[in-house]
Order: sequence, then C-alpha cells, then structure tokens
Amino acid sequence: MDLADSARETRLIARQTGTTSVEIRAADSEAKIVLALLSQMGIDDAAIVELIADSNTVVRAVASFVSRHESGRDLIAEMEKHEFSDLGFIENLNALVH
Repeated sequence: MDLADSARETRLIARQTGTTSVEIRAADSEAKIVLALLSQMGIDDAAIVELIADSNTVVRAVASFVSRHESGRDLIAEMEKHEFSDLGFIENLNALVH
C-alpha cells in the first residue's frame, strides 16, 4: 500500500506542477501497483468492471441531482474534500453537468 500511496502522491504533485510526463508515469505505476494488490486479494477483472459500471451510475445520478438543485455545487465541493477529485470523479461530473 505504501508504494501505491507514494505513486499517488507523485501523480498529484506532478499534476499540480504541470509535469505531464511524470504524472503519466506515476499514474501508470499507481495502476500497476493497485492491480497487483487487487490480484493478491482475489479481486478479478469482472469485479473491477462491475465496480466501474456502478461508479458510472453514481456519477450520472449525482450529475442529474447537481443539474436540478442549487445545493448541487455544495455537494461537489464536499466531494472534493474527500478525494473524489483524485479519481477523476469531479471532472467527469462537471463534464456531465455542463
């Protein structure tokens, strides 16, 4: 887990500093480490595909809420505090809303 955390931190720093090549390499390393951990835990590709599908459903539901309710922006701000932006969740949400 420490390796994945280090790769994640490197990726976030690279994003903040605009070092795209480092960000890409760190993201690749992070993905490989996470996949290895998932494999060790016995989580297979089918489970991962199901989780991704479920997360897309959540994104669409939240986007629908945000586009219809004034408090939606507060929801996005709260989600940003809880690392959803690290996962690309907020970017995907904003793309669906606008």
